[in-house]
Amino acid sequence: MPQNNFDFPIDAARLTPHARPMLAIDQVLCAEAGSGQAAFTAKAGTWYMRQDGRWDEIAGIELISQAAAAISGLNLSGDATSPPVCFLAEIRQYQVHGDVMVDDEITINIAKEAEFGGFFVTRGNLLRGESLLATAELTFWRDDRNQSQNHAGA
Repeated sequence: MPQNNFDFPIDAARLTPHARPMLAIDQVLCAEAGSGQAAFTAKAGTWYMRQDGRWDEIAGIELISQAAAAISGLNLSGDATSPPVCFLAEIRQYQVHGDVMVDDEITINIAKEAEFGGFFVTRGNLLRGESLLATAELTFWRDDRNQSQNHAGA
């Protein structure tokens, strides 16, 4: 299936079934073949920030997951009506290297490592400028059943 052409950046809400306030990432900056870059600005009062203005470190897994899901959503064919639902199946090698603070502009780099059946493995890096804040290898199952039903007879 050929990849669609997109004008970047793209609002992340168009590419994932997450909704605010749970959706934390703001946009996908670039993507190709399941890899790419997403971004967000850390905001006070959000679920992933503590009252002291620092992030809750476990949130890095969800932030990387949302970026991977949004980038995966770019693989929709032209007649799909909604983004695929991706379920986090495995977390490996999650490491925190620094803090996210309120008003930090964060980028998340996603690199697809492998894909098999409905599963895909990504490596994600969460960065503030050049500073590495967190890394993880995540395995997802992408539920393409709704997209397949949308393409019946196509």
